[in-house]
Amino acid sequence: APHATAPQAAKLGCVDHACMVSCIPRGHLGACERCLQSEQCSTGMYCCPFMKKCVASGKQQCMTPIAFCQPPCMDDQPLSECKCH
Repeated sequence: APHATAPQAAKLGCVDHACMVSCIPRGHLGACERCLQSEQCSTGMYCCPFMKKCVASGKQQCMTPIAFCQPPCMDDQPLSECKCH
């Protein structure tokens, strides 16, 4: 099956971390797109552990809604342990 974008993945019933990560190809997401892990973001970007959006630096701002993860949810952390809105 072809890879799905985040909105498509949600429509396909992708609700858990493993499913979402596998549904979005590596390097597919651009600036300020919702992500779960940095590998999903385009080259030179990472998944902000606070906003859960792809950014090029910690100074980059993105429009709401953001995940607002407290404490920040790092790539190597199971999503089930994250406290985000």
